[in-house]
Amino acid sequence: IITFIGPQINRFGYTPEDVMAKHFLEFVVPEQRQEVVHSFEKGTKNKTSYPTEFQLEGKGGSRYWAEAVGQIILDNS
Repeated sequence: IITFIGPQINRFGYTPEDVMAKHFLEFVVPEQRQEVVHSFEKGTKNKTSYPTEFQLEGKGGSRYWAEAVGQIILDNS
């Protein structure tokens, strides 16, 4: 769930109000969503970082390549 957004969101044609409190997968192009989920699940299972390249869909249908590098951080619970 998106809880913070910077002014760069304007590059994609969105306002902060367009994306706040939505799941980020809504903005990943449909044909790559499962691949992104799989990458995150693999990183979580292996407790490793998980670099993932995918396309985001901008307002109006434009597509933009993005790369996310997640890092699993575990607390005591």
